[in-house]
Amino acid sequence: MTRLNFRIELIAMAVVALTVFSYQSSSAQIAIVVNKANSLDNVSLESLKKIYIGKITVFPGGEQIVPAECANLRSSFYQRLLDWTPRRVKEQWLRIVFSGGSAIPPVSLKNADDVRNFVSRTSGAICFLKLSDIDGTMKVLAVDALNPLDKGYPLK
Repeated sequence: MTRLNFRIELIAMAVVALTVFSYQSSSAQIAIVVNKANSLDNVSLESLKKIYIGKITVFPGGEQIVPAECANLRSSFYQRLLDWTPRRVKEQWLRIVFSGGSAIPPVSLKNADDVRNFVSRTSGAICFLKLSDIDGTMKVLAVDALNPLDKGYPLK
């Protein structure tokens, strides 16, 4: 094998590896989580959209919603939920903040550990997380009465 062929083969393997990693990252099963004490068990897709663009600010029981976002899932989540880029979401929140709105912008959390800590300690928290990163410190919400592993779950 010549040096050139070896380099081409090495580059090809790197491209394949990056493609597989990118696909796995973008196709992660996303779940919606809240604090365990939250009485909510289900959220409609439409309500979830309104929460993440600041149009719904309290849970049905009257508690202030504190949205959060997991930084490494931000793009995938907003694309699936709103068909928006994170930049467009940020622009929406800037409009709300500068117009004096009462909605709390999403708290940006670095990773799954940060999400688990935040949600378990914040009674009004709602966030998205990879299903594989969920533990017993939080509650998973159904979306439109579908659980994350159900056929037709809207955030697949």
